[in-house]
Amino acid sequence: MDRREFLKKSAIGIASVAAVSVLGKTVYDMMEENEEQTEDKSNTITMKKIVILNGSPRKNGYTAALIQVFTEGAQSAGNEVREHYIHGMDVKTCIGCDSCMRTHQGCVQKDDGMQKIYDDLTWCDVVVFACPLYWGTFTAQLKTAVDRMFAWFNLESLPSTKRDCVLLMTARGNDYSMALDQYGIFMKYLGWNNLGTVLGRGLTDEARALGASIKNE
Repeated sequence: MDRREFLKKSAIGIASVAAVSVLGKTVYDMMEENEEQTEDKSNTITMKKIVILNGSPRKNGYTAALIQVFTEGAQSAGNEVREHYIHGMDVKTCIGCDSCMRTHQGCVQKDDGMQKIYDDLTWCDVVVFACPLYWGTFTAQLKTAVDRMFAWFNLESLPSTKRDCVLLMTARGNDYSMALDQYGIFMKYLGWNNLGTVLGRGLTDEARALGASIKNE
């Protein structure tokens, strides 16, 4: 190899080294950084978005205790949880005008607490219904919110209203048959998927385990 060819190949080599070094970082440094960024992103992915509709009139009662441990379990699995305490939200009753069904533009009542619930129903993957047992079934607070959800189901802007769901209930007795019938009818007509139920006071271990079991497959 003559001197000219040697210098030519040396220049190509130097240029190649420069090409794999950007601001003092070698290609190996950049590969390691990319791996770290990918790992960081995987660690921050929210598993499921959960909204809890708390229909208890007692803010710190038995239902609240189940909700608290369910939330702890769900958050331990990486899920994001939002709760609505309906009793303090001024959610008006459905007036049966059928405007939402005719126009597909949402409920005509746009000045009450239901608007925040509508937003989170659109945001979430999982809906949790929680309340004590009143006259064998849901409380008036929870039933009012469920009735108002009819307008949300009729929104033409929603790509899908399919959700997973959970039922948390408490009672002095142990007959939840009417509430389960109502819950079952709701799922049947909407095509929702039941992830589990916890029925009874003090079942904190069960509620926590159910929350922790919710995750993307």
